[in-house]
Amino acid sequence: MAPQMAIVAETGERVDVNDVKINTILAVKAGDAVPLDGIVVDGKCEVDEKMLTGESFPVTKELDSLVWAGTINMN
Repeated sequence: MAPQMAIVAETGERVDVNDVKINTILAVKAGDAVPLDGIVVDGKCEVDEKMLTGESFPVTKELDSLVWAGTINMN
């Protein structure tokens, strides 16, 4: 369920998730799915994880929070 493309934050370029290198910072806009497992390095949002965890309410993510591929950035 994870997207096959990711947006590189520095350039705005869309790249295949298989081409993303470790430590690349990605941008995930509201309503978009997180393309790869990672750690939040900037910002704060609510993420819908119900397809992975069954949690019915969005989970707050902020600096150093773990995010999983396929979850949805709600805001």
